[in-house]
Amino acid sequence: VNEYDCYGRSILSLACEKGNINIVKLLVENGANPRTCNKNGYSPLMKSCRYGHLDIAKYLISKGAKINTVNKLGESALTFAYTNNHFELVKYLI
Repeated sequence: VNEYDCYGRSILSLACEKGNINIVKLLVENGANPRTCNKNGYSPLMKSCRYGHLDIAKYLISKGAKINTVNKLGESALTFAYTNNHFELVKYLI
């Protein structure tokens, strides 16, 4: 469950991007690590924040995802939430 595709995306990151909380929970419950990052430093939490999935962000954080992780460009989950106008997420993260 912690494998990556040829583009460096994990199954967990894809589920976070698509907003599928049930798949996210299933993956984490079966060993997917919510703290992992791809080779560019993007985490599943960043994906959920980029696409505005507050329920997934809350779940990942409750399972140990780190809010202050930054990618190679210095962007964090908060950066993605803010730049994509997901202000409910911004409020939650701060």
